[in-house]
Amino acid sequence: MIMGTKKFVDKIRSKYMPNTIQKEVPQQRSLGRNLDPIKVLERAAQGLNCDPDVIQHLRRIPKSMKGDRDLLVYLVWKTCMLLNEEIGRLFGMSYSAISRILSSMRTRIKEEPHLQAKYDLILFTMQDLIPKPYSS
Repeated sequence: MIMGTKKFVDKIRSKYMPNTIQKEVPQQRSLGRNLDPIKVLERAAQGLNCDPDVIQHLRRIPKSMKGDRDLLVYLVWKTCMLLNEEIGRLFGMSYSAISRILSSMRTRIKEEPHLQAKYDLILFTMQDLIPKPYSS
């Protein structure tokens, strides 16, 4: 735990934290949990011009929204360090559905440059929410 002003905490994090959080290191993983997944979801949905309430509360979403939902799931997973079960509760899905989405998105992000660009653009618009070590 780092205590102090936001400016001080950000300075310490940028100096001593690695560029990416290693999920296997419990201390680093817990730092990722400082991000509010609801705020991350709302801001990212705004960047995608989609309604987070529809994505979160409809049992079946329209096919046209599936790609955006999958990208939001991936973004929340990458930035908030939540378990699949926790992300599932946030999106009204099972942990296994979240696992399938994440597996698919990891592959698609690598293979589809436009999807990586979309992800990067959303991260850029959320810089004030996501401290630098988490945004890689």
